[in-house]
Amino acid sequence: MSGNDLIKPLGMDGHRRRRPIVPVVLVVAVLIAGGVWAARGYLPVVHGPTATAVIDAPSVKPAAPLTTPAPGTLTDITPTEPPPSSAGEVVIHGGDAPATPASEIAIAPPRPAAPEGGTVAFPRPELIEASSYGPLPRISANGQMPLSAYARPIGDIPPGAVRIAVVVGGLGVDKESTASAIAQLPAEVTLAFAPYDRNMTADADAAHAGGHELLLQIPLEPLNYPSIDPGQNTLTIDASEDQNRGRLRWLLGRMAGYVGVMNYLGARFTADQQAMEPVLRELASRGLLYLDDGSSPRSATEVAAGRAPFLRADVVLDADLTEDAVSAQLDNLVSIAKARGFAIATATAFPLTVKAIAAFAAVAAGKGIVLVPVTALLNGHS
Repeated sequence: MSGNDLIKPLGMDGHRRRRPIVPVVLVVAVLIAGGVWAARGYLPVVHGPTATAVIDAPSVKPAAPLTTPAPGTLTDITPTEPPPSSAGEVVIHGGDAPATPASEIAIAPPRPAAPEGGTVAFPRPELIEASSYGPLPRISANGQMPLSAYARPIGDIPPGAVRIAVVVGGLGVDKESTASAIAQLPAEVTLAFAPYDRNMTADADAAHAGGHELLLQIPLEPLNYPSIDPGQNTLTIDASEDQNRGRLRWLLGRMAGYVGVMNYLGARFTADQQAMEPVLRELASRGLLYLDDGSSPRSATEVAAGRAPFLRADVVLDADLTEDAVSAQLDNLVSIAKARGFAIATATAFPLTVKAIAAFAAVAAGKGIVLVPVTALLNGHS
């Protein structure tokens, strides 16, 4: 996607550019053409290098996410007052503590390993802060972070194999597309949920039970805002830091059990280092990863991130939603990964895209490619 962000809001109809998350007319057209894709090969131009924050801290072994969600861990959390619901300003409540600077947090990136048996609650109560915004993620009293606790375990990677992380967003907007993506995509694919899913808890539980790592998409101000409006509680340049922090916390409280967040739109907001810095500090203080979806070449997020856990995608697979374009971007993704040893792609859960990624995954191992969850590329891609 180019930097103009001229696309529609989350869950609303739009044109061909990425992130009009599952428009109905497009879905119908894609379903007609979808069968043609099954016979195609997988295969992806080189974006800039993936930018990460290399965190110098001891490794924390993640809890195994492949377990049945424990009942009651989310519903037992009762906010002290109703969360803000206005699509306008969100007021910070007096009980909210200021975010801890990222420089004061010992970030321990996950080193996924095979599960050792047993079960853990999902989401984990010790990683949840009850608030008026909903269940907010937090670092536990013993230092465990959501980005490591909810990381998908990975096994040994063959010597010489290249690693590719694929993140599919737009989950939770359309019921059928969400179910299809969870069912069809291999567990190594990370799934990102829109914050306006009415069945968020059930959908997140289903994705987690399928072995997927989860991200939450947060709407950031695009160019031409408010003509292009990503949705309720979009973070904007003109809002104060406190206002944006309140909006961010409202968004973070929509679901639980995710390893981090990814922007939805935001070419104007992510280009502003001063606007991004407090957002990234807040996320780091809660033990969350930030993934820049790679859609805007103007993004200053890498500079703003400092030592906060940060990754940037190299390729947007379906900015042009045609079979040939998606195939070309997959070829591009492979080229980047083979040249550098790793690469990250983002995409939206369109039927055509989901089928393309599933077909790619089926032959990746034979090409010396290992699909990994996005957290596996933290800590210097080790």
